[in-house]
Amino acid sequence: TTSMSIAWAAYRLLRSPTHLAHVMDELDSIGRVDVSTAAQVMELPWLDAVCQETLRMHPVLPEVVRHLTKPMNLMGYTIPAGHCVSASILVAHYRPETWGDPKVFRPERFFDGVPSGYHFIPFGGGRRRCIGAAFGMMEMKLVLAKIFQEHRLKLMDRKVGSKRIAVMVAPSTGVRVRTLGRREQKIVSMPQVSMPAPAVAHSTDAPPSSGGCPFQRMKRRLFAGSDA
Repeated sequence: TTSMSIAWAAYRLLRSPTHLAHVMDELDSIGRVDVSTAAQVMELPWLDAVCQETLRMHPVLPEVVRHLTKPMNLMGYTIPAGHCVSASILVAHYRPETWGDPKVFRPERFFDGVPSGYHFIPFGGGRRRCIGAAFGMMEMKLVLAKIFQEHRLKLMDRKVGSKRIAVMVAPSTGVRVRTLGRREQKIVSMPQVSMPAPAVAHSTDAPPSSGGCPFQRMKRRLFAGSDA
């Protein structure tokens, strides 16, 4: 269920040529993205940071909701059983005290690690953290790597808003891109950039209508052995 996050990441990268260039240099340094290099893709610092920053700015679930089975005391207020309590992921991800410039797409902030506690929770947290978090991050990285290594893309809409779909938040008009042709891979030698170990907190995602999203189609073809 990572299609929305992949679309948001593509949108952010295509709006930021500098960050896109960093990611492309990393991808070119490992050769062709396929099954044999999948493990290397997982370790690319810039790609990882881009995915983390995308999930910070665009968590698919804006909040997590719990139904109280017994009364709860919250900051001096007693909330009766039967009520719902919501923790806002968006508020946590846009706190200036934590992030400094939360409205700016700045993946390199994650080179210093993820803030402790529940400041970064795109996949929720605690015992009910999304069980597919690790798989979702792997899928997001591989699909983005495959798309951007093989295709030259142009963003069609410089401004894309958000809209609520059930409990999720998606690009309001989708993320429309134009393919400018196949991309010729470069040979690049990359300096070593160390990334801290990931913290226990991240997001999830739901696909748009079947068959219509180019990112979903790329996911289905990712390692199908076709260059079409």
